[in-house]
Amino acid sequence: GTKLSVDDLPDFLQKVVVTAEMPLIEISSTMIRSRAASGSSIRYMVPDRVYDYIVRSGIYGVQP
Repeated sequence: GTKLSVDDLPDFLQKVVVTAEMPLIEISSTMIRSRAASGSSIRYMVPDRVYDYIVRSGIYGVQP
C-alpha cells in the first residue's frame, strides 16, 4: 500500500526501475493458516512451490 516515487531513489536506480499500478491484494499468513485449517483452498494464495511443500509436509492439514 506504499506509493513509490522513482524520484526518491538513487540516480543509478532511477534509470532502471519501472513502476506499474496494480491492485493491493491483502493476504496474511494468519488468513492462509485459518483457511487451510478449516478445509478451504489456499491453492492460489501462495506460490506453487510453497503450496507443494505445505501439501507434501502435511502442515496445516492441507490435503491435495
